[in-house]
Amino acid sequence: NDGAANPSWTKSVIDSSLDAALSVYPADLDGDGDLDIVSASAFDNTIAWYQNDGAADPSWSGTDITTSAIGARDVFVGDMDGDGDLDIVSAAVDGDTLAWYEADWTTSSTSSVTGATCGSSPDLPAGLSMAAGTCSITGTPTALSTNTTYTIYANYSASGLQLTTTLYFSVNDVAPNSLEYVPDNMTLEKGTLMTPNTPSVSGGSVTSWEIDPSLPNGLTWGTSDGKISGTPTGLQTTTVTYTVWANNSGGSTSAQVNITVNDVPPGVTYGTTEITATKNVAISPSIGPTTSGGAITSWEISPSPGSAFTFNSATGSIGGTPSVLLTRTQYTIWANNSGGSAVAYVNVTVNDVAPNTIVYSSHDLILEKGTAMATATPAISGGAVTQWEIDPAVPSGLSFSSTTGVISGTPSILQTTAVKYTVWANNSGGTASTEVNITINDQVASIAYPSTVEVSNDRAMTTVTPTNTGGSVTSWEIEPSLPSSLSFGSTNGSIWGTPTGLLANATYTVYANNSGGSSSATFTLGLNWTLIPSAEGAYITRNSSIGSDITFQYNASAASGSGSSPGFAYANNKLSSLFYHNCAILDNGDLKCWGYDLTGQLGDGGSNTNTNAPSSTAVNLGTGRTAVAVSSGGYHTCAILDNGDLKCWGRDSNGQLGDGGSFNHNHYTTAPSSTAINLGTGRTAVAVSTGAYHTCAILDNGDLKCWGADNKGQLGNGAATGNVLAPSSTPIALGAGRTAVAVSAGAYHTCAIL
Repeated sequence: NDGAANPSWTKSVIDSSLDAALSVYPADLDGDGDLDIVSASAFDNTIAWYQNDGAADPSWSGTDITTSAIGARDVFVGDMDGDGDLDIVSAAVDGDTLAWYEADWTTSSTSSVTGATCGSSPDLPAGLSMAAGTCSITGTPTALSTNTTYTIYANYSASGLQLTTTLYFSVNDVAPNSLEYVPDNMTLEKGTLMTPNTPSVSGGSVTSWEIDPSLPNGLTWGTSDGKISGTPTGLQTTTVTYTVWANNSGGSTSAQVNITVNDVPPGVTYGTTEITATKNVAISPSIGPTTSGGAITSWEISPSPGSAFTFNSATGSIGGTPSVLLTRTQYTIWANNSGGSAVAYVNVTVNDVAPNTIVYSSHDLILEKGTAMATATPAISGGAVTQWEIDPAVPSGLSFSSTTGVISGTPSILQTTAVKYTVWANNSGGTASTEVNITINDQVASIAYPSTVEVSNDRAMTTVTPTNTGGSVTSWEIEPSLPSSLSFGSTNGSIWGTPTGLLANATYTVYANNSGGSSSATFTLGLNWTLIPSAEGAYITRNSSIGSDITFQYNASAASGSGSSPGFAYANNKLSSLFYHNCAILDNGDLKCWGYDLTGQLGDGGSNTNTNAPSSTAVNLGTGRTAVAVSSGGYHTCAILDNGDLKCWGRDSNGQLGDGGSFNHNHYTTAPSSTAINLGTGRTAVAVSTGAYHTCAILDNGDLKCWGADNKGQLGNGAATGNVLAPSSTPIALGAGRTAVAVSAGAYHTCAIL
């Protein structure tokens, strides 16, 4: 266009190589103040632009934007993305495609205008200025501006020419930078208010904040300052990374922050820190913890309880049935959750079942000094015993096993009074106890005397001392008592002295006593007889032959015998004497006794009341009763009454009284019983004879019965049984059809006339 009113047109070929150019569009694509051209060619599928060099007769530089716009038909130029430069929109018919092509340049150009009056509509942003004459835009923008289209014009007043161009630009802020949270790893606690975390940022002012993903429940996002705050209400035990953007018109900066929300740390306690259990006994109820704080997600214990108990890893409780013993051991227990761990300490002891019921075969041990005891081993129930104890210590010679509780050994001392010992069986579960009494007696003495001790009246005897091969003797006794002219050693059992007035041999029993018991020995005091010479010079010495026969003369009285002198040998039963006492039947039937009364043999109701003359009072034989026969034994007396009853009194050491009493060498009766001896139904006595320790009687039917001591066979029953305490229901066998007419009981034997 030559600018005339009716202008002329001059054609200038820009590009002759296009194939089916269907659309062109002029626009200042490069922002240099002159128009450039965009074209679309359908057949060569090309969209191209041609840059104007700004000359009066410009030259064009063509550049393909794309060669794949199949069937390109239309193009249009505009700032599609609002970034201040021009983009291109095209339509391609064959490809059915609508596309836009973004320009990536920044428009900054100085026009080649000179001498013009320059201006802008609207005004340029504050801080920018336009140079007069050249329309150059310079300066530092001081205010923000959104993307705005500015029309720049240059007017030439001389020619009236006005040139314009369009600029698209914005003034953006300085982009934010150096965004930072401190700390950037946040570990929070559920239900606990967090310390607000506000970021620091450099660069321009931030106009908007963004975060992705959304914060956990309970936390607040500051959209105006990027602050993270609040109280988390949910758990987030796995760390989540959050991206935060700080934006303004100049751009964005981002930072990452890691957030973990743990539970409140747990608290844990046990009601007891000292747990004592028993082997093979269930811990019931189980011992559970008391917890506080957050929910516990796991439990741990150290060291492992093994078979001592069970630990519930889901609840933290302690239970089970221990199968092993355990000394006091400390266990550390942890209760864990995402917030941390709580620790508790528990001491566990597993004891054995306590021992119980200690039993010895005998709890009264009577031992003998110097003799090995039978081992006493206890039986025990309950748990295994780990230690045995005894108090006080066992006597010398005995031992007590602290591992088995056995008492054994040979006692070497006496302990004649029982001592009570307490025995304990111990283990970790407890103690059981029992008591044992121990007595240690001496060995029973074993004494011996000569069987016969020869003595002579009026001659000092040689002291006789017994031998002893047993235990020590603590006391001595002799029965009967020795004659007053002889002495008995109460400390050693010896016999000494000068006998006087001895008339017959006598047998004595000596008892040697100690804590182990009594032993006895007998001896006979054998009298050597020496008669006082008569006018004829006759004398007799015991165990010596008679030099010449001696003839005795006597005149038996019928009143004192059976009525005829031939009966003298057995019918004189009105007067009787033996060891130490005498008895006589008076002419009125009264019975009187006198002499030695140690065991009540005088029948006067007393004992040890020796008399040297008959009493003025007769023996009480019962109301209206009189005596018809009497016999005085070693230490007892028997009489036949006028009704045929037989009564005995005095010593009953061997049953010689015939009353059926028990054997006791200290037993005696001091007066006749009110009850006669049982001789058999309807039977009475017609003769009686007493020995040292036995009695014999002839019954009214001629039967002969004996009772008392039988150690020498003196009872004639063929048994030598020791002692018979009452007349037998069976008489002595005298031979077929034979009966007794007279009887005489010696010290240790009996004779009868049939």
